[in-house]
Amino acid sequence: MASDQDLRSEKTVQDGKMSGDSSQGEFTSQSTASLPSRPTIGVKIFIFAFSFIVLFYSITISQPLPRGLHDLFKFGRRPRSAYPHSQAQDRIQTSSRYACLSNGEHVLPNFNLPATLSTAHAHARHSWEYGVLAEALLELDNPELSVFSSSPFPNNSLPPLAHSPNSTYPSSVPSLALALSTIDPSHRSNILMDGDGSPSDPASLGVSALLLGQILPAYADAASRQVSTLLDATPRFSNGAISHRAATAEVWGDFVYMVPPFLAYYAVAQGDDHYLREAVRQCALHRDALLAGSEVSKIKACRGAWKHFVVGPEGGEFSGQEGNPALWATSNGWAAAGMVRVLATLYGWKGRGGMWKDEEGELVGMIIDILDCVVEAPAEELSGRGPLLRNHLDDEVSFGEAAGTALLVSVVYRMVVLNPDMDWNRYLAWADRGREAVSSCVSESTGIIAPVNNWSDWHDTKPCDRPSSEAQSFAILMYSAYRDCICLGYCKHNH
Repeated sequence: MASDQDLRSEKTVQDGKMSGDSSQGEFTSQSTASLPSRPTIGVKIFIFAFSFIVLFYSITISQPLPRGLHDLFKFGRRPRSAYPHSQAQDRIQTSSRYACLSNGEHVLPNFNLPATLSTAHAHARHSWEYGVLAEALLELDNPELSVFSSSPFPNNSLPPLAHSPNSTYPSSVPSLALALSTIDPSHRSNILMDGDGSPSDPASLGVSALLLGQILPAYADAASRQVSTLLDATPRFSNGAISHRAATAEVWGDFVYMVPPFLAYYAVAQGDDHYLREAVRQCALHRDALLAGSEVSKIKACRGAWKHFVVGPEGGEFSGQEGNPALWATSNGWAAAGMVRVLATLYGWKGRGGMWKDEEGELVGMIIDILDCVVEAPAEELSGRGPLLRNHLDDEVSFGEAAGTALLVSVVYRMVVLNPDMDWNRYLAWADRGREAVSSCVSESTGIIAPVNNWSDWHDTKPCDRPSSEAQSFAILMYSAYRDCICLGYCKHNH
């Protein structure tokens, strides 16, 4: 494994991508200029034949016509990426929120999407709340820019913002507009925004910073400083896991959503495999530190789930804190959803198998270990509406909790699409019922999702008495994942 120093390679400038676009435009103009003003019969035949080929390609392959001269006659399908079915994915990208459905149908008919989003915005106060909301907005409104796109890294680079169908400027991409208003790109800070004592929570905005950094270099520089802070200036647990807190070495499941997806995305931005390997390694190190095992859970299927957080021998940051060994549903959701994003990045950038088959297998295995607990854990059955996971997964007296359920439902739908050759029937059956339960917990008038956990006090045995921004974002992530699964033909649209 590369040392931490190896992981900070020199930042590369992606001018080649811009010059490539320019050269392609130059080729087009020169070719057009070379045609005679009064076309000959031969030229007319060529134009007709070429037009026919383009039409045939667009209808049968449903892919954008390659722009470079070297790609002009590559009419085969593109290499398989995160999403195997490009035709359905095109419908996702062009129809956005309501995707491939027709006649005014909605993905979740009674789900008040605008109100749910509004509540998420209104109650966001902390870095991780802004980070997960930014990701939720990206997957909802601009899936072509997310790692779940059919082609997330064109030319092995970050997706250029100019390719967004909605805008060429970030302020009209809702996710990036949020990031513009929250990230501090100045040199005053080595993290993307105040993390309330956590160097990792601000990294949840890292993907946004890297996307913005393509046209606003200060944001790319801020992302690099965030990476350096994590790798150089943050405490480590005894096994090498990066701490979630700055003051003491603490390993939290939440970290896996905040940092590894950012490191994996940074690897693409830098063209440096080391960051992707470190992203996978950190997932595994956190699993090793947090794995429940038989000493924590009496439910065999839940021994692969994760404890919420653990602290080092010096104790936790706060007085008397000794960690939280409970199998908190939301924490397991953070971990599984983070690993799904790393897996999608790996597939989208490196493809499947080959030199990365070990990392791929490890990520899939860790995600399934958590999902095995999810489908077997004692749930709270809502009358006629399906099951909610308990706030503590294996605790039969813990209350049914909608936020963690929503996030873990989204994980199942994403995994079904990422690995369609696997048998997901058991997980899909749970996810469909869980989705129905969560949808019934979203107010049709206010969009508020309840009951949810009290994120500020994990010892609280009662549902939170106020709206939770992260819970709202989890519901949006579930919505988008289900939408994509429908449009790609892996999920049925249940009205």
